[in-house]
Amino acid sequence: ETLADAAGQRLEIIEDLLAGRAKVTKKIAQTLAEHLGASETFWLDRESQYQDDLTRRRLLVDDDITGWLSEIPVTELINLQWVPAVKRPADRLDAILAYFGVDSVTSWRDSYRGLASAVSFRTSPVFGSHLGAVLAWLRRGQILSEGQTTRPLSVPHLKRLLPQMRALTREKSTEKFVPALRALCNEAGVALAVVATPKRCRASGATWITNTGTGMCLLSYRYKTDDQFWFTFFHEMGHLVLHSERSLFLEDGDEIRTSDEAEANDFAGRILIPDEWRASLESADKSHKGVIRLAREIGVSPGIVVGQMQHSGLLPVTWLNKLKRRLDWPSSP
Repeated sequence: ETLADAAGQRLEIIEDLLAGRAKVTKKIAQTLAEHLGASETFWLDRESQYQDDLTRRRLLVDDDITGWLSEIPVTELINLQWVPAVKRPADRLDAILAYFGVDSVTSWRDSYRGLASAVSFRTSPVFGSHLGAVLAWLRRGQILSEGQTTRPLSVPHLKRLLPQMRALTREKSTEKFVPALRALCNEAGVALAVVATPKRCRASGATWITNTGTGMCLLSYRYKTDDQFWFTFFHEMGHLVLHSERSLFLEDGDEIRTSDEAEANDFAGRILIPDEWRASLESADKSHKGVIRLAREIGVSPGIVVGQMQHSGLLPVTWLNKLKRRLDWPSSP
């Protein structure tokens, strides 16, 4: 009772403290130092060590936590600076849970069960072992897109904005065209994020509809040239325009081929090179200057014309690749 009175706490709290059910706070540490000796730092350190011991014991005996941590690329998330670099096991577990916006592994499984099922459904069985990396990447996209827009997706408005988005293909700098592209997406009720991928996540793009009805488009740095990036972007826009009632689309190069994917590919190709210009690709002067001139007439970058010609078999894959722009992505967002 004397210690409880000195600490300004109820006797029950002191009993919980002695039983390990309550934590040593700064105020309690001061009181322990005054009445039992040692320093305030000593008692706070003992509390820290005790919590670490508890976490280690939980990791040893709790197969669910251990299994979950093995699914998440913890070291990679730290290397990407998506979670803080902490050494204590308790802090590391808490940091990963906080990254996903949950307070326990059970909550994580409840919150991400639907998304995990959708990812597994959209990709080949080989991709299943990399599920944790994909979910970490999708979560990063959510974090970076927070506050961008609260509008629900408007497919008609998105379709009206596609020509303005397409015009940005001629802009060379990612520092200029990504913010402009994001602003146009937001106007149509789509949040846009371009995010590095953790190791074992080979995704190039993803789209889904959030609980509030907003469209989400997530792109990666996987592709380094402008033709690949813009095709992937308009492929994702195709999913939002054509398949917005579906839950999730994920492109990783190993996804299950479906009619939805074929339709999105066709949509992207027709946005980049409209039908009225398709004949021009076949008859075009396929020299360096000829492709640059044609790209200017169509209104897209030369790299896109080269990429579409190669895809259609009108140009060998080794020709004119210098016309494709290397994109200047940061090392990590």
